[in-house]
Parts: sequence; structure tokens; C-alpha cells
Amino acid sequence: MSVIEHRYRRLLRWYPRDHRLDHEDEMLGVLLAGTEPGQSRPSPRDAFDLIHGGLWIRLRRAPRSFAGAQWREAVTLVSFIAPLLMLAAGTRYVLNAGLIMSEAHDVASKWTGMFQSAPLWLAWVVVAALALAGARRTAAIGALVTSAAHLGLLIWFGSYWGIVSGVPILLGLLAAAALGLSPGAVRGREVLGRGGFTGAIAIAIIVGVASSLPLRFELSQPVQAIAALVPIGAAVAVAGWLLRSPAGRRAGILLIVPLSSALLQLYPIYIYIESPLVKALLTLIIIPMVAVLLVAAMIGLLERLIIPMVSAPGRGTGSTAGTGSE
Repeated sequence: MSVIEHRYRRLLRWYPRDHRLDHEDEMLGVLLAGTEPGQSRPSPRDAFDLIHGGLWIRLRRAPRSFAGAQWREAVTLVSFIAPLLMLAAGTRYVLNAGLIMSEAHDVASKWTGMFQSAPLWLAWVVVAALALAGARRTAAIGALVTSAAHLGLLIWFGSYWGIVSGVPILLGLLAAAALGLSPGAVRGREVLGRGGFTGAIAIAIIVGVASSLPLRFELSQPVQAIAALVPIGAAVAVAGWLLRSPAGRRAGILLIVPLSSALLQLYPIYIYIESPLVKALLTLIIIPMVAVLLVAAMIGLLERLIIPMVSAPGRGTGSTAGTGSE
């Protein structure tokens, strides 16, 4: 194989595999016929055309891919998991606010200065309860309205853009979309199965309570350090559980949208940025998009290379998340 043929074949990988099986030899013949003697690299125009063509075909197929059974099951799972996360976060907010208010000398100033969003967190708890109880449409509308209210509050008060602001807005939007596009949280609970449902509830309670200020302040210093690792351990457990099935892996791709803001705790980039607009774009668009692309690429690599290698002959790679079937 010549050098230029090898490079053309690499560019043709931008096309879906089935398309390459049907047309790669024909396309390669046309490309090689148009090369100059001694040419060792594809022309910039050929490279652009191949990349553009491959991406365009993949983009046109994307709606059909998202309409598949695995993605439908993933959205159904998210319709249960997202409200559960909302409930855990709302509980954590209430516990933290209670501790701060109990130690405040000037209760009025504490309320106006720190808890403008308290009604919205209470609304989150109500919306989550409605979703988990089966009121799908009402909960979807409530999640959408609450997310819009969170955004309006940030704009009105000029609040800090970061984990505190990004997670409720994005999680609320994700919950609204999942509830609106799926049978709802009741079906999501059925997909989880009894074991998955019990585990999800336990993890939500552990994360919501163990990461709250009252509990951590009541613990000794060594135990506080251990308690700080609880949310990380819970996140690892959830990720491992989701990776077991195709639907679970796709649910993980969707859930990384709101959870990507938590990565900002590892490196506080906002201290170097002054523009509120740039902070908003980073929080709500850029960081979630980058996180989704990275996670989707890793899961694609897992499904195409690693799982086929470790799976036993004649056995599948798992059913939907937990115990349900597709």
C-alpha cells in the first residue's frame, strides 16, 4: 500500500463503517486516479471534502440513532435519575441553610444575602416528588419553569457562574426533556428493577445527607475527611453501574450535561474570567458540550473495542440498565 493510499484510507474513516464497506474501494479508486505523480499527501480540498462528507452522513443518521431502543431506554432512565438528583440536591440545600440560619445573628440579612434562591430549591423538591410519583407532564413543566427561574435569578442578582448555578439549570432542563420525551419516572423505576431502584435511592440519600454541612460539622476531623469522599465513591458506583448496559451508558452521556459543572471544583477557572457572558457560556454550553463529546468518545471506544474483546463468545454485552430488557 502506498503512502498516499494509506492516508486516504485514514481520512475515509470519517465515514460510517457500513458506508465504507459499500463504497470505500470505489471512492479510493477515484481519489487515487486524481493524484499527481509522486504525490504523497491528499490535497487540502480532498481532505476537507472527505471529512465534511463523513461528518455530514453521520449527522444525518443521528436522529435515527437517537430514536433507537437503547436511547429510548436511556431517556427513560434519566427521567427517574434526574428528579432523584434534584431531590437529593434540594435536601442538601435545606440542611445547609438550616445550619447557617441557626448560627446567624442577623437572620434577616442572612436570608436576603444568601438565600434568594431558597423558594426555587423548594420548588425543585416539589417537582422531583411529582416526577417520582408519576405526574410526568406537570413535573416536566415545573422543571422547565424552575430552570428558567434559576437563570433569571442569576441574571437579576448578577450571581456567580459556576457549580452552584450550572447544575440546577442544566439538571432541570435535562429532567424536563427526559420527562417530556419518555413514559416517565415510573417506567424508569421499572427499568431499574428492584435492586437498581433501591441502590439509586440509597445513593441519593447518602450523597444528599453526607455532603451536607450539619453532618460534617458534627463529625471529628478524620471522619470529616472520609465523609468528603462519600460523593466521589457514590459517583464511581453509579458510573460503574451505568456502564454495565448500552442504555445505562447512554444515560451516562446525558447525565454528564449537568454534572460537568462539578468538574469546575477541580480547577476554578472562573477566577481568571471577568465577563459574566463568558462565564455563562462556559457554564451552560461550552463545558457541557466538551464533557459530552469526551464521554461519548470514551463510551464509543468502550463499545467498539474493549467490550467485544472481554465478552465471552456467544454472549451479549448486557441488557438495559439494571434488570430490565430492551
